[in-house]
Amino acid sequence: MKNLAFWLLVLFSLIACNKDDLSNNSSDLIGKWSWIESCPGLGYSGCWSPDSFYQAYDIVFDPDSTYSVFHLDTLKSSCKFHTFKFLNDQNHLVYLIRFESGSTDMYLVSNDTLHMTNSEGVVTITSRYKRIK
Repeated sequence: MKNLAFWLLVLFSLIACNKDDLSNNSSDLIGKWSWIESCPGLGYSGCWSPDSFYQAYDIVFDPDSTYSVFHLDTLKSSCKFHTFKFLNDQNHLVYLIRFESGSTDMYLVSNDTLHMTNSEGVVTITSRYKRIK
């Protein structure tokens, strides 16, 4: 069931986006990103964003393959990552990030927005980030 939801989300993301506007390679991922919102996948409603309950944070993907999470410019966590491409069953190219923790997220970069979707667990969550550097 979770794989079906993930692949439906991947398929929807690929169909809904104009491929001419997408540039999805690891060099586009490098930079500093500010969290905009996170939304659960199919069958769930309601997104959350930075406000008094959910604190704003930034993420950084460095050229040396270090992923860092910052809150108010204070480093909260850091780990190594690597990116790779995957051709799914519908012959669509999917871009993935594997973190040293073992978790894997799908990502798309469209203009100055990063979309990251967890690929594990029962509920998929897509988070959007705006490029700030």
